[in-house]
Amino acid sequence: MLDRDEYYHVVQHIFDVSTESSLGFEVLLRHQSLTNPETLFKKARKQGTLVELDLFSIKKFLQKNSPINHNHKIFFNIFPSTLVSSVIHEFFSWIQEEQVKNIVFELNESNDDQYVWDSYEFINNIQMFRQLGIEIAIDDVGKGQSNLKNIRNINPDYIKLDKFYGFNISDSVEKKDILSAFAEVSANSNIKLILEGIETEEDYETAKKLGISYMQGFYLDIPKPIKESA
Repeated sequence: MLDRDEYYHVVQHIFDVSTESSLGFEVLLRHQSLTNPETLFKKARKQGTLVELDLFSIKKFLQKNSPINHNHKIFFNIFPSTLVSSVIHEFFSWIQEEQVKNIVFELNESNDDQYVWDSYEFINNIQMFRQLGIEIAIDDVGKGQSNLKNIRNINPDYIKLDKFYGFNISDSVEKKDILSAFAEVSANSNIKLILEGIETEEDYETAKKLGISYMQGFYLDIPKPIKESA
């Protein structure tokens, strides 16, 4: 069982470069004593509480912060294995009853979940949530080996490029070439491209010149409690 009082949320805005305003924000779960988020989720998986933690995080944030500015997209991290769990239909009913808007499920890739991506149940459940207006993002694209296949199978609304490609992009010809290719694919499809890891003005301006429409990183916004977030 989770000690739910030990968890809290911070948010980090994702910026629309064309309007110089916020597209929305990513909701990040934190723990009072575990400072590394990766450790938090690895521990939950080991203890068999990952699904509970995933769904608890989404419910807690929405219940505590309702109503939310409906002009903002709300990105929630969720593991693919959660979407094929035995309790997912109960969660679907809760989402349906709450009538929440502008939700984006940000699918986290991990080696433990690779078996899920090709399953009929996973694809079907994603479509089920899409019927409620929930959008889908694939996180950390370019980090794992199976990203391109997953993009093809899921056809997400957003792809979030791993922060490796945003960090120090102004000094890397190779990263610039890769980002240009992704930007072209994004422009020719209905998939929006979000670049993570923007930490300096130089990297922001470089990515902007390459045609990146959406960005996220410490240069643009530092994760903070929602009440402190403009």
